[in-house]
Amino acid sequence: MSLSLRLYDLTISNMVQNGVQPEYIAASLYKYAKKWANVDITGEAVKDCKEVIETIEKLFPDETEVLPCKLLFEMLQAAIVFNASPSCRYGFETRIGKQLKEDAVEDLLIPSQGYAAEMQFDTACVKRILKNFYANYTSSDNAGMIKVAELIEDFLSTIARDINLTKDSFISLSALSLATSIETKRYSDGLYRAINIYLDKHNYLTEAEKEEICQVLDCSRLSPEACTHAAQNSLLPLRVVVQALFASQLHLRDVITTRIG
Repeated sequence: MSLSLRLYDLTISNMVQNGVQPEYIAASLYKYAKKWANVDITGEAVKDCKEVIETIEKLFPDETEVLPCKLLFEMLQAAIVFNASPSCRYGFETRIGKQLKEDAVEDLLIPSQGYAAEMQFDTACVKRILKNFYANYTSSDNAGMIKVAELIEDFLSTIARDINLTKDSFISLSALSLATSIETKRYSDGLYRAINIYLDKHNYLTEAEKEEICQVLDCSRLSPEACTHAAQNSLLPLRVVVQALFASQLHLRDVITTRIG
């Protein structure tokens, strides 16, 4: 390392006091953290890395978008690996949430600790990031909200394939996805796609469990194409199939009425 953590802390603090631009500060912090993340973490090195990532988070500029979201995710993952304090992890989650519209699905696939052999994802972390996005979104333009809605739908469809993903985790994320779709006045086709994948990959579910999963699905918010598919979908509970069939008939009636009118 070119500087010890104590000297680096002092250097960055002086740079901030002298008005160095936040993006340069953030870039330096990222590079410093990256060097520590690549060391051989055995024994005392783990403790050192934990201290480094916690110090870097405290030094990080408050300004948003000083680093690409992908790099912030790398720093968050380092905080998780080194078992940094909850406040440190929350700090990175908050910054990611503020610019979540710039994120990609693969960055949200944060491995759960302790599941080296299985494909398990930290859905609780994603939920916190998503809630931070909602809490900090003040724009009157819905474009960012729509991007995040599509992102979460794609994320849901991806993790739905994980055989170890619990029903409760899937439902809680589905509810957040639905809220975004309602807010942006979009069809819920992405949510339906994720539910369909989950039911297919978790074919051991009881009828009651399928009903519970499908509670977040409102067939009146599906496109005509998705309604047609759902009305013929044997994976869905009978109640949902009937609702989809009814919604399809309403779509058809609207089309006929429009053409006659």
